[in-house]
Amino acid sequence: MKLFKYLRLYGKFIGCMVKKDTVTNDEYGKSYDQIANTYENWLGVMGKHVKPLIKTELFNRDSTVIDLACGTGFISHELLSKGYDGQLIGVDISEMMIEKCYHMKNDKVQFYQEDAVKYLEDMSDKGVLVDGIFLGWALPYLNQKRLIKAAYEVLKPGGYFITISNCKGTLTGVEKTILEVMANNIEKVAKPMEAKVRLPKNKEELGKWFEKRGFNSIHIGEGEEWVCYKSPEELYKWLKETGVLAGVDKVFYDVNQVEDSLIDGFKKSHKTSKGFQVNHKFVYGIFKK
Repeated sequence: MKLFKYLRLYGKFIGCMVKKDTVTNDEYGKSYDQIANTYENWLGVMGKHVKPLIKTELFNRDSTVIDLACGTGFISHELLSKGYDGQLIGVDISEMMIEKCYHMKNDKVQFYQEDAVKYLEDMSDKGVLVDGIFLGWALPYLNQKRLIKAAYEVLKPGGYFITISNCKGTLTGVEKTILEVMANNIEKVAKPMEAKVRLPKNKEELGKWFEKRGFNSIHIGEGEEWVCYKSPEELYKWLKETGVLAGVDKVFYDVNQVEDSLIDGFKKSHKTSKGFQVNHKFVYGIFKK
């Protein structure tokens, strides 16, 4: 019976992919619009792993730096707080996220609602060069080949690409739980997420992605953070409000109809002696052109 349910689900996936009916980048952006007011809950846990990568000493007042997929502007805020005084451009596909950044705007700081990769490609076509690019947490969701190629083209010689990203082994059990709920509620499934999300295996693979496209690895590393709550409802709320489940609301016709099933799934899959836990494994790197 279980096998039959999954065969039906994957059959639906194939049909949707043939019709190119999957969760789009614009829909991911809409998902992030909905959590713009609660995204600080993510930064409150994971922001401490980003801060050591924000090295203002690599730039000066004549520099131009891009905060790519900037979200609510955590990296931009940290750069400015640390005294960065050059040109700063923030780019994100989510309208509501970008609006959270507008309080930082001035003559040298600008924010734009655009697709991250397309923005870099447009800059490359115009021959615009910059000194640095920061990318926080969005690497697996972008077309990495196009991204890294465009980034290399728009960086000046000696420019830096600095990124942090989830990697394989992160959010153990989350995808399995969501698939199980989908299989048990196939009539409520609208379409799958794109199968293009690619997590780097480890820090070595992250380095290879950039090195094979011309970058030099200056520093690469990896880490893991655990989040624990007393109840599965609290864990689900955190996953939902921080963007971890971005796109899931587009997978179902009405995600509210399956929330109890998702919570029950997390109750079974993430219970430990300490409470209800989920892990975040990540890699990071500083790369130089």
